[in-house]
Amino acid sequence: MRHLLHPLPDNDAEIAVDNAVRHRLKRVLRLDDGAPLLLCDGAFRTQAVTWHGDRFVAVAPALVHASVEPQLHLAAGVLKGERQDWLVEKAAELGVDEFVPLLLDHGVVRVHDRADKQARWQAIADGALEQCGRTWRMRVVLPMTLSEWLPGPRCYFADETGGASWRGVTATHDVLPWRVAVCPEGGWSAKERTLFGNFQTQAISLGPLVLRAETAGLTVAAIARGQA
Repeated sequence: MRHLLHPLPDNDAEIAVDNAVRHRLKRVLRLDDGAPLLLCDGAFRTQAVTWHGDRFVAVAPALVHASVEPQLHLAAGVLKGERQDWLVEKAAELGVDEFVPLLLDHGVVRVHDRADKQARWQAIADGALEQCGRTWRMRVVLPMTLSEWLPGPRCYFADETGGASWRGVTATHDVLPWRVAVCPEGGWSAKERTLFGNFQTQAISLGPLVLRAETAGLTVAAIARGQA
């Protein structure tokens, strides 16, 4: 059944469909009247409905899907063009809860309109939610510097020079968030390493190979979610 990110009512009443959603269902997805859908509010609630032009009609009560996994916040240096889009999309598919685009010293991308970029990447994440069937929305925050992201609880940074095994860290299944930063290919600057030291941020290792930035980010997510 096709998933659609859409607000749900507090009861099982009919749900109004606005013109933009109606256009997407009819012209983009080419669905017929009466087509079944699973609406997701992005906060673990889903409801099976059928689409009838200007409304959705519930065919079953709304369900709440509880998560027992720790929250995973991935902070990653902003990459060029399609590589960044791909990283956001796959991070959503792999179960990242919050994605933080980092503006780093060795990054080559300069973000001039942070709100515009955030909206673009959130739309990509929302599309991934619908495609993969997850029931919670990955939140994409405004691009920020490393000093803005730090400090915070349970912070780690992927370090090509070594550190604690990330697989070993995630073996302790905590309910607190895991907050992990990965850098672009240029590596962390001396200033950024000093920041990590000041906030006692723990270095982690993703293995013996030197990974591309997007591969490192997805490796963090895959290991944390038990998919690697």
